[in-house]
Amino acid sequence: MASLDLGEPPWSVAVVDNHEAARLGVMAYLLTRPDQFGPCAGFEGLEALSAATWTPRLIVLDLYLGRDDQPTIDAIPGLREAGSAVILFTSEERPVPLRRAVAVGVSGLVLKNDGMMPLYQALVAAAKSEFTCSSIVAEALLTDPTLVAAITPRETQVLTGLDQGLSHQQVARRLGVQESTVRSHLKSVREKYMTLGRNVTNTLSLIREADEEGWLDHKA
Repeated sequence: MASLDLGEPPWSVAVVDNHEAARLGVMAYLLTRPDQFGPCAGFEGLEALSAATWTPRLIVLDLYLGRDDQPTIDAIPGLREAGSAVILFTSEERPVPLRRAVAVGVSGLVLKNDGMMPLYQALVAAAKSEFTCSSIVAEALLTDPTLVAAITPRETQVLTGLDQGLSHQQVARRLGVQESTVRSHLKSVREKYMTLGRNVTNTLSLIREADEEGWLDHKA
């Protein structure tokens, strides 16, 4: 992925977070460093950001926005194409959605629990076309192979259907496959979790593990 040329500081920053306290807190912190950041503006959602008359060089973006906590992953490529480096600033600690965000172009990951200094460091790194994580935990969420089973899109569809209360037969109908194929997919998922040392004894435990990793994103 091509790096962004954000020029010299001060870099303009947009903080997009539907939690007012978080949004104002980040802005207040950045405004204490006028030699590096400015102007700074806060937005409750992406629609408000798109209506702005300027393009920020840096965007501090929460992974979920709005009353229903809609994921913002799909918007990240467009923000990057417009010339903004995006730093994900989130409470989410499920590996799958975080890895998806990195795959589509975020310039850094900062967990909200890690505080403001790591966010500052991530913003400066992003302005220099460098990727950074806010902590060892954040880095592990993106890179540790033992945290996530390699579930395929079809296996995810099977688990999602079962999570929604469908029977094996109903899932098979939805996907246009035989019921035996559904069971085969479940067997494959179980083997993947067993390889990781997970305690999976039935379909409910498979769904639980997949949900905890973020494969079953109920916010989508």
